[in-house]
Amino acid sequence: MRKICKIEGCSNPAYGQGYCRNHYERWRRGTLSKRTIPDLPGERWSPVEGHPQWYISTEGRVKSARGGHEKLLKPRWVGGRLLVGDKQYSNLTVHLAVLRAFRPDEEGKAIYKDGDPLNVRLNNLQWETITDRRAAAIAMAEQSKSRWGVTFSAYWRGDNTALDQFLEEMRRLLIVVVPRKLDSWHVGYQMEVDDVIHTTLVRVFLSIHAATLTSLDNITAYVCTVADRVLLGHWKYTRPLVSMIAAKEEQEINILDVAGWHAPSAELEAIFRENASSPAGA
Repeated sequence: MRKICKIEGCSNPAYGQGYCRNHYERWRRGTLSKRTIPDLPGERWSPVEGHPQWYISTEGRVKSARGGHEKLLKPRWVGGRLLVGDKQYSNLTVHLAVLRAFRPDEEGKAIYKDGDPLNVRLNNLQWETITDRRAAAIAMAEQSKSRWGVTFSAYWRGDNTALDQFLEEMRRLLIVVVPRKLDSWHVGYQMEVDDVIHTTLVRVFLSIHAATLTSLDNITAYVCTVADRVLLGHWKYTRPLVSMIAAKEEQEINILDVAGWHAPSAELEAIFRENASSPAGA
């Protein structure tokens, strides 16, 4: 198929540099006007750090200005985020780039105010700090009907021993649940039961510490779900990495937000129901 001139609206055959003969001569003389992207109402642009000749706007649009001609870059939906990339530059996470460009003095976890990850306009984005998350978590716990509401609220307010009873009760539940699930597989498993329980409780604790929980409903089912993930994800023995919690407290810990919960397997759910009447499953 014969190429045509890359100037919009021109259907003449391409001659050089993608232009027709007429536009090529104008380009060679430097008299060809540069293509520009019209701004949306109130839109502002900022250079993208690490991506020369790329610009990002308050509307979440990304453009390239290579060769003096502006071109909008089409984002792709990958792993729950909008990404932009080309042959020269690696993928750019759009919502993070918007915040870093227009709110560079703030930091924290990037969140969408309306919960829509496709809305990457600046007015829908904000940095959420650990302090913000804990304040929201405390309010949630105090309004919760869960018997653990007071316990979790106390921990997020600074009582480091408040979770002791909760974690011990979850440990006693897992002592029943984990071996029964392993036995039901009828296959060798390289991870010791104690390691599975320890890894599960570390992950649960880290999610609590990061204040990413948005509900305390069915918290014991959540713990069993975490155990399910540990079992399914650790076919090779690996020692739990508890050193994460020793890192700076403000560091983002992206573990098991409630939005990422999945239903426990039917097998695990049956074991959980069978033990729900015990003190550990209450």
